[in-house]
Amino acid sequence: LSPVCLGSLRRAASINAEYMGIHILPSGKAIGRPASSKSDWLHPKRKKRKKKRQLTHTSRMKMEKIRNGAGKTLFKILTVYDLAQRIEESIFSMCNYDVGTYSKRARDIIFNLKRNKELKERMLSGSLPPEILVSMTNDTLA
Repeated sequence: LSPVCLGSLRRAASINAEYMGIHILPSGKAIGRPASSKSDWLHPKRKKRKKKRQLTHTSRMKMEKIRNGAGKTLFKILTVYDLAQRIEESIFSMCNYDVGTYSKRARDIIFNLKRNKELKERMLSGSLPPEILVSMTNDTLA
């Protein structure tokens, strides 16, 4: 290689090394190598983005089955389709696609609507919106 090509290669290596946090001495020795493994040294670690939680086909089917069952049970208790649908949608939006959280919360609300006549009357009269019902703790539901 000619001295010009060799010099430009050294400058490019120096710029790349500075980008990676490495300082190259005039003797050619590198100081401050960031990691011990070669792959980490060649490819600096990037921050990983958290992916939105996506439902797989089986969990989507399971969620739909649970949602249908909860909706039917709420309709049997309240006998008002629109109200039962709004409660079910409120539970679903609160649980962020988590099947376990959704089913637990739906069971709690259904149980308390069956047992607590005052709570059921407040729902039917409209004095308690579904969004508030879903955010209530089990102690306040009882």
